[in-house]
Amino acid sequence: MDYNATTPLEPEVIQAVTEAMKEAWGNPSSSYVSGRKAKDIINAARASLAKMIGGKPQDIIFTSGGTE
Repeated sequence: MDYNATTPLEPEVIQAVTEAMKEAWGNPSSSYVSGRKAKDIINAARASLAKMIGGKPQDIIFTSGGTE
């Protein structure tokens, strides 16, 4: 009954996540290269999502899950 936890991913999502994890596997709060790359990807996603919904990037907050 937990479709959220078992939903199959679209191929485009799998590709995007795989590409991001190859180079941006670091902690986005760190100062090393892989962490900065991860932070750049997160910030780009935040800006893209804000644009889609007519919001501001600083108002977009990512959590670890839907119940957080």
